[in-house]
Amino acid sequence: MKQSEPKKGRAKSSHPERRVHLSKVEHLPIQPVCHPQKDPIFRFSITVIARAARQCVLHSAAYRSGCKMLGEDGSLIADYTRRRGVIHSEIVSPAQRPDWALVRNTLWIEAAKAESRRNSIEAREFQAAIPAGLSADQAQILAREFAAQMVEKHRFVIDISIHKDNRKAWDGEYKNFEGYHVHFLATTRRITDAGFREKTRELDVKSSGLVRYWREQWANTANAALARSGSLNRIDHRSHKDRMIDRKPTTPLGPKFTALERRGIKTSRGDVLRQLNPGK
Repeated sequence: MKQSEPKKGRAKSSHPERRVHLSKVEHLPIQPVCHPQKDPIFRFSITVIARAARQCVLHSAAYRSGCKMLGEDGSLIADYTRRRGVIHSEIVSPAQRPDWALVRNTLWIEAAKAESRRNSIEAREFQAAIPAGLSADQAQILAREFAAQMVEKHRFVIDISIHKDNRKAWDGEYKNFEGYHVHFLATTRRITDAGFREKTRELDVKSSGLVRYWREQWANTANAALARSGSLNRIDHRSHKDRMIDRKPTTPLGPKFTALERRGIKTSRGDVLRQLNPGK
C-alpha cells in the first residue's frame, strides 16, 4: 500500500548512492569551511513507519532516498528519481549480514516480509538537523559516524538520506545559509548472516533511557564535527528547563501552516510565533 508523501519538484536527482557496512566506515578528517554563521539548533526526533497508519516502508525509503522502488513481484511501488533536495544516501550495516542488506530495494522488501501482523511497524526513523556551518561533505561524514554508533549497539541496518533544507524560513524570509537535515531509516529487527532476527524492543518506548542516550550522542557527535570544522558553535540536547533558560517553549507550525507562511499567507499559529519573536 502506498504511503502519502508531500509532492516535490521534478528536477532529476544526481546524488550518489553509497553502500557501507560497519567494518568499513571511514573516519575522515573534516576540513574547515567558510559559511555565513548561524547559531545551530538541536533537533532529533523519532517516528515509526506503521501499517496501522497506512504507511509502506518501500514507499517511505523511495521518498527519502530519491529513488525507485519495486515490489517483490516487480510492480512499481514508488518513483522519486526526479525528486529535488536529496544530496546523498547510503546504507550502513553490521559486517555480519547477507549481501542483499546493502541493496536498498531488497533490504526493505525483506524488512517488510519479516513482519507478519497487519499493524506491524516496518521501520523506525531518526531525523536530525545538521548543525549550521557544516558543508554537505561534512554532513555526510557526521551522518555516517552517528549511524555506525547505532549499528554497533543495536545490530540493525540504517538507510541514511541527507536532504537540503527549504531555503525559506517558516515566515517566508530567505535564509542566508544553506542547511541540511538527515533521515536515519532503521530496520526494526537485528540482522545476522542468516537475515533478520529479533526485534529491537529496547527502542519501542520514546521515553526510554536509550532514546535519551541517542539524543545526547547526536549532540556529542555533531559537536565533535563542529569542532573539527573550526566552528565555535555547539548544540545542546538538554531542555531549556535543565539548562535553566527562562524561555517559553514554542509549538512547531507543522507542514500545512509552514507552507502557507512561506507563500506569504499569515496564519493564526504564525501570529503566535510572531508575538514571541517581535519583528517577524
